[in-house]
Amino acid sequence: MRIAIVIPFYNEESFLKDCIHSFINQTKVPNQIILVDDSSTDASTEIAQALAKDHDFIIYIKHESRAQRSPGAKVIQAFNYGLKQIIEADFIGKFDADVILPHHYFESLNEAFKANTNLGMCAGLLHIQDEKGWIYENIADRNHIRGPIKYYSKACFEAIGGLYAELGWDSIDTLLAECQGFEITTLKNIQVKHLRPTSQDYHSKSDYYLKKGISYYRMGYDFKLSFLGILKQYSRSKNISAVYQQLQGFFKAKKTASITPYVTPQQARCIKKLRYQKIRKKIF
Repeated sequence: MRIAIVIPFYNEESFLKDCIHSFINQTKVPNQIILVDDSSTDASTEIAQALAKDHDFIIYIKHESRAQRSPGAKVIQAFNYGLKQIIEADFIGKFDADVILPHHYFESLNEAFKANTNLGMCAGLLHIQDEKGWIYENIADRNHIRGPIKYYSKACFEAIGGLYAELGWDSIDTLLAECQGFEITTLKNIQVKHLRPTSQDYHSKSDYYLKKGISYYRMGYDFKLSFLGILKQYSRSKNISAVYQQLQGFFKAKKTASITPYVTPQQARCIKKLRYQKIRKKIF
């Protein structure tokens, strides 16, 4: 089974080398690792180039974009640019450059796929370090596959049409996979170290929450689902201003003809059905 990994990165000089070494030292080493330099301005470029020079299965490419860290579109645009370099793959991974994998990671994932032929996505769980050691990064359900460690069967990846360069891409992929009949699982005993906890820098940007509200509409959510998502976010941040901005974004999108969902009506119906099923399951 051939594995191709795409790792977009921007200014990751502190983490990039250790991250890639954790891929190189796997019991099942990926057949291709594509490092996409997303216009870094630090030493990341030199580090990535040196790694590519030393290992023939590592490819370094440069992607021109805005020199800043940004969620959503920017990172997936870089990923999609790297995707073009894949020669052949049975499994496709999108990873961030600030994670450390346990040495048996891909071997464990492949065993899960062998055991379940209907499995479309699989991953471990992200952990961050605090004064007590490595703890689960508790910003998402343990059954959700996080954006920094996405791993798809080729069949699943093609069935969902790849990754959308939009805010919310890391939720819509799992929902579309389930709509296509694939199963998704996380391996609760597999700990992936997340060297940089999920950044609050994005959230400090003045338009982040407005865009977040727009993204709910574009993902095919109705108002009730969007509002539940907003309340869930509020329960963590206690930021009432973010609630207002997200609501403003949702209704702006709904009233603006030029802002349209990036899923089809059929996909939107399936997404809403799945989300309501998951909510009812949690409640009852």
